[in-house]
Amino acid sequence: MLEELRKRVDQGFVAARRNGRLTIFNYTKFCMFQRAWDDVTMQARGLVLDEQGRVFARPWAKFFNLNERPHTRLEAPPKETPELSEKMDGSMIVVFYDDVENRWIATTRGGWDNAHATYANNWLEKNGQVLEPGKTFIFELVAPSNRVVVPYAKGEMVLLGVVDTATGKDSTYAEVAVEAQRRGLKAVGFQSKPIEEVDLA
Repeated sequence: MLEELRKRVDQGFVAARRNGRLTIFNYTKFCMFQRAWDDVTMQARGLVLDEQGRVFARPWAKFFNLNERPHTRLEAPPKETPELSEKMDGSMIVVFYDDVENRWIATTRGGWDNAHATYANNWLEKNGQVLEPGKTFIFELVAPSNRVVVPYAKGEMVLLGVVDTATGKDSTYAEVAVEAQRRGLKAVGFQSKPIEEVDLA
């Protein structure tokens, strides 16, 4: 994977931001404009690797909007009943455990030390002990100072997802809710209902 990521960096499709022995890989606007989507560029959405190619953080891969791809068209709904989550209106935070330095680290999709990552790392100092190494935790940081459209009364880290870092296995929203309750965290709201019952207005 590391070799292929470096090729995409050379092509301008992926940006690499290094911090010591770790590097965040994130697809670029050029990649989006060129629609240069493949398994490598789609994985580069806050992916963190060390110099030997070991994966330390594996957030969700690139996903596509309604009608953007054949499999996301309304005419091709999933056969199973989908889980539908609330759309939080903040900034995605990726949280992972560095077992070399023995500490939890929070990043944004492409940055180590911006204001959102700093907020999340301060939060981790008080709350990191409830998390489990070996998993990538995906949060949404919502706060009055981080308003995009929806106003929030206070700053919160809302758990959106949990991914097994080694295998990439993603938890369902129901499993995320259980994880959050067990760890004393706030989870994103969700419901399960047939796609034809979804109000798209």
